[in-house]
Amino acid sequence: MAAIFAALITVLTTLSFPIPGGYGYIHAGDSMIYACAWALGGPVAGFAAAIGSALADILLGWAQYAPATAVIKFLMAFVSYALMKTFSYKPLTNIFAMAIGAAIMVGGYFAYDNLLYGIGGAVGALGSNLIQAAAGVVLGTAIITVMDNVKAFDPFVRWKAAKKNEQD
Repeated sequence: MAAIFAALITVLTTLSFPIPGGYGYIHAGDSMIYACAWALGGPVAGFAAAIGSALADILLGWAQYAPATAVIKFLMAFVSYALMKTFSYKPLTNIFAMAIGAAIMVGGYFAYDNLLYGIGGAVGALGSNLIQAAAGVVLGTAIITVMDNVKAFDPFVRWKAAKKNEQD
C-alpha cells in the first residue's frame, strides 16, 4: 500500500501546472499525502510521501529541491497522521491536522527557498506555496471523505482494519 501511495503521490505531483513567475508548480500530490497519512499512518506514510514527492521533483526538473522535499513531505505526512490519530480521525480534526501539515510545507519551503535564493526568493514563492497548501487541504479533505464513506476502502485503512480486528 505504501508503494501504491508513493506512486500516486508521484503521478499526481507530476501532473502539475507551473506557477507564473517561475516559483514552482501547483499539483494534487499533497492531497494524496494527506490520504496516505490518514489511511496508513506512521513512518510508512512519511516515507511514501518523501519518496513520491522527491521523485516528482526529480522528474519535473527541480532536483535541487528533492532533498528538502523528502524531509518536508515526510514531516508533513507524519505530523498530520499523529494529529489525526490523537483526535480519533474525526473530520474536523483531520482538517486541522492537514492545516498543520500545510503549515509545515509552507514553512519548510520558505526556509529552503531562503537558503537557495535569499529572502527575496523565499518571499516571492510564499504566495504560490500558500495556494498549494490550501488546495492540498481542500482536495485531501475530499479524498479522505470519500475513502471514509466507501466501505471497499476499509480493509486498506490501517486504523479501521485494526478497529475491526479488535471487535472480532
